[in-house]
Amino acid sequence: MMALGEFHRQGQGGSVNFDEATAWYREAAQRGHVGAQKTLGRMHTAGQGVPRDAVEAARWFGKAAAQGDAEAQMVVGAMHAEGRGQAQDPAAALAWFLRAAEQGEPGALYNLGIAYLSGLGLPVDAERASELFRAAVEAGSAEAAFRLGVLSAGGDAVESARWFGRAADLGNADAMFNLGVCYRHGTGVERDGARALDLYRQAAEAGSVPAQLCLGDAYDEGAGVAQDRAQAIGWYRRAAAAGDANAQFNLWRLAADCEVPDEPLKWLNAAARQGHPAAVEALAANS
Repeated sequence: MMALGEFHRQGQGGSVNFDEATAWYREAAQRGHVGAQKTLGRMHTAGQGVPRDAVEAARWFGKAAAQGDAEAQMVVGAMHAEGRGQAQDPAAALAWFLRAAEQGEPGALYNLGIAYLSGLGLPVDAERASELFRAAVEAGSAEAAFRLGVLSAGGDAVESARWFGRAADLGNADAMFNLGVCYRHGTGVERDGARALDLYRQAAEAGSVPAQLCLGDAYDEGAGVAQDRAQAIGWYRRAAAAGDANAQFNLWRLAADCEVPDEPLKWLNAAARQGHPAAVEALAANS
């Protein structure tokens, strides 16, 4: 039944049929198939082929969690923590995280680490938090590696850069950017401008807004790369669309190089609404 659900959802018969897929998943889930229960939970979370319904998602993840599935236990814990699909209940969230963490689930190990670090339902214990973050990294958590990099930054720059590198290898965009900053300034690593720019580019392409702004600045100023205002504008636009006020102001500043006549003023207004000092001043002067 699960296989038939996958067959129809992936369109292996020639076309995707979510109705048929859902019917087969539901049949399998009602018979206790953990994979089908989790699939229905994901489908209701995303609204894929079924109505987006957090309550229904929580119900199916709950069934899988009750059967001991670690991933489902972590998800149920997160839903309790956020009050998503069920009543917000920090104690229940911690209980589910503990059950999942006992099985080595990386997200649960990370969330428990955050609880110990912040004192959310548990005594503040930075050492225990670090232990849990390390265990989460070994289980594949990029977020935990990034957190260890941040925690190390104030005391051991070499250790911090090492953790940022580990998180970057696991695909964390914020870690790619932070490691780029380390290489730019020679913090914990040997200064290497080319490596910094390469990391900024990786981070920017992975969605890091600070990295997009830094790349825009590099191309705008010709810092480490050939000056290229078109490239600068492209990266500023991506950062501006994500709400970065500096990038928004820079698009106005480079108005002569923009292709759309009305675009610079739009971004100047957006930056001013966020209180960007130079944007507020420029808007007043142009009113």
